[in-house]
Amino acid sequence: MLIEKFFEKKSEKPVVRLITGHDLIKKLKLKPSPLFAQILREVEEKQALGKVTNRAEALALAKKIAKV
Repeated sequence: MLIEKFFEKKSEKPVVRLITGHDLIKKLKLKPSPLFAQILREVEEKQALGKVTNRAEALALAKKIAKV
C-alpha cells in the first residue's frame, strides 16, 4: 500500500505556477507587498480547481484581485 502511494505520487506531474511575484511587478507594475501573497494564493487555488488554465487567465485574475 505504501509503495503504491509512493509510485502514484511519483507519476504525478508537479504543479507549475502560472505566474510569480516577478510577473506581478513586471506585467502589472505592482510594488511588492502583502497583497502579492493573496494574489498568488487565489490564482493557485483557481488553477487547482481548473478555473485558471493558462498564464493570460492568471494575469487577468491577478489584475482583477489587485484592482489595477
